[in-house]
Amino acid sequence: MLYQGAGSVSLWTSTDGIMIDDTGPVCVDYRVRDGLHRLLDSDFQANRESVRGQWRSAFFDLESLVDHFEVRLEDVVNNTVLAGPLRVGKSTSVTFENLWLNHTQRVRTVVTAVNRAGATTECATDSMLIDLTGPVPVGTTGNATVNDVVRDGNSALHGWEGEDLEYTHATQAAFASWKEFTDPESGMNNFWVWAESADGVLLSRRVWVHPRLSEWTLAIPRQSHGSEYRVVMRAVNRAKSQKDYRSNGIGVDLTPPFFSSPVTFSVPPEAQGLLPHVVSTETARLVIQASAADPESGLRRCRFALGTYPDGSDLSGVVSIDVSDMSNATRNDETRVRGGNTICGDDDATCVDIPETNHTVTTELTLNEVMNKDFPLLNHFTLYAWVVCINEYVAIAVVVP
Repeated sequence: MLYQGAGSVSLWTSTDGIMIDDTGPVCVDYRVRDGLHRLLDSDFQANRESVRGQWRSAFFDLESLVDHFEVRLEDVVNNTVLAGPLRVGKSTSVTFENLWLNHTQRVRTVVTAVNRAGATTECATDSMLIDLTGPVPVGTTGNATVNDVVRDGNSALHGWEGEDLEYTHATQAAFASWKEFTDPESGMNNFWVWAESADGVLLSRRVWVHPRLSEWTLAIPRQSHGSEYRVVMRAVNRAKSQKDYRSNGIGVDLTPPFFSSPVTFSVPPEAQGLLPHVVSTETARLVIQASAADPESGLRRCRFALGTYPDGSDLSGVVSIDVSDMSNATRNDETRVRGGNTICGDDDATCVDIPETNHTVTTELTLNEVMNKDFPLLNHFTLYAWVVCINEYVAIAVVVP
């Protein structure tokens, strides 16, 4: 604008002003996050080679606005800078790569927001633990054998007694149970459970199982007599580190044991009356004799009883004898071998060597037992005896008068 005065002419102008901004941007702490999730912060990870940090909507500056960000990765314990600082412009995420972090190392991403006045504010994530090891069974160091961790069989299977089964009569279901697990670094997240054939072919879908459970039943295609398969349990921690545990396998046996000779219920000669089946004295010791066999899965136990009516046990009660408690002279044992092969997964390129495991089956036994060791007989009664021998819960029974 021109002004005309007495003998002088002048011209003036001014700037649009300047703001003094001596405060850094404002940071919302919980919006500075570790991990890949768009909204949730990660406390653990199983990757030692890269770390991602995010700070979307974490910084604002109402005076001079945010100009750019600088980031670095630090070790939480000693504040050592592991990567950076990197100037990332106005990006709200960064991935630090080519790292080599250690198991149980705790790291954090530190973000420095710089406004247009040059003032700065630092905010850091709440840190993240590097966990490179999968969960382990409680009371072990991770070197447990297959038999110690995952068992074939669970409480849904009729006759389950809490021990690993070597044979089953179930053809369309796989029963799995396992030990309690723990993860001292990041905690348990879940299990994955599935069934596979002896050569590693999937027989069921992989099922997500809650970490507080310790057994599961899987639907599988109908199995034929003599087929073998195993159950697999994958333990996953909160860092997504995982480890697979396999059972030693189970065979399908659809045939019951059989008596290889006639079952006899006899009276000792000195206690016989005028006929062989008439007992002359209440102190007579009645004997049941049987020879049983099962060439596939072997015999597990025999039960017998003495009663005053068919199938009864009112005199002796039911007597149960585990085959393992019988003398070696009365049974024939065979050792079977499973495993020893290599299987490769369908979801990755890893292969696993399946260790060899042995189990023993009793293919034949001879039973010779006194029915009334501890009590006298009852006068004027007809006496009956019965005997049952079973393999893995498939039985044969004989009642003899």
